[in-house]
Amino acid sequence: MKQVASYHEAPVYEYTIENKVLKIHVLNFGGTISGIYFKEDHTNMVASFLNKQDYIDQGGPYLNALVGPVAGRIAYGKYEINGVTHQLSINNGVHHLHGGESGVSKKLFDIIQLNDTSLHLHLETSHEEDGYPFGTYIYDIDYILNDHDFTIKYHCTPPDVSLLNMTNHLYFNLGGMKEDITHHLLKLPSTKKCRIEKECHPSCIEPIIKGSAFDFSSLSEIEQNLIINDPEFENTKYYDTPFLLDEGHIILKDPHIAHRLDILTDQSSVVVYTANWFDENQIFESGMKGHALCSIALETQDIPNGINIEGCHPHQIYDPQHPYTQTTTYRFTKE
Repeated sequence: MKQVASYHEAPVYEYTIENKVLKIHVLNFGGTISGIYFKEDHTNMVASFLNKQDYIDQGGPYLNALVGPVAGRIAYGKYEINGVTHQLSINNGVHHLHGGESGVSKKLFDIIQLNDTSLHLHLETSHEEDGYPFGTYIYDIDYILNDHDFTIKYHCTPPDVSLLNMTNHLYFNLGGMKEDITHHLLKLPSTKKCRIEKECHPSCIEPIIKGSAFDFSSLSEIEQNLIINDPEFENTKYYDTPFLLDEGHIILKDPHIAHRLDILTDQSSVVVYTANWFDENQIFESGMKGHALCSIALETQDIPNGINIEGCHPHQIYDPQHPYTQTTTYRFTKE
């Protein structure tokens, strides 16, 4: 490991795991993945800041960081458990986003390097400043590299009955950030999505119309779907959309250099976000400056704001006897 930045005067370290196929860099700040490289051609397949201090100073994109205790927006910061209404902090317009100021994206994890190909991340923290139950949340996250597969295993034990729904906010550009992702091909095994309202929170579940901008049932070029357009983009600009998964297998391809990503997950949805509000103050390893469509996030999670959506049955309430778990694998190959 090596020190690459600082946070509140504490050192931020970068760790490396690697095998014959892939090399992955990880920061203890937010469990952030600061690079995923094909070793053969040194292509970094995620958006990565040139200056590592920017992960701390430009936290808004949550670039490649762990997100919790809750990913996505909770509408107006309110939800109900067992007839009791809970109010969370408001940190994104009129909503609660990504766990608030105490979210794990802004925490320093203890990291143990188990071997050349795996890291164990541990964090004990509280979230009551953002309205979550009082007490200590215990996070144990494993990053495991095996051949072409990079697996993230999540485990969180809350102190009391709690809303939990985690993700990793990885931003992909399989071509190494030399071009934007409009030519990438995307396949989502999804026939339903959440509607996004004017205030940008997910609301009701609705069917995906065949041939619409949201139809990725077969490998589709992102640009061609964007051209179809949709009134929802007036609110989101481009994709900021929860897709319900009929099965946990997502495909992303860059046909220009034949790089392919398969995402295998046990989660019920994926939020597709196309870096809609990135700006030129963000400078990446490749020299590219931030702009909309420079990368694509594929955030596996339970349905965001599902606890507030009528007819939705998310599994988002956990307690000390029933901790939160998730397993998602990212498989990087060349065709």
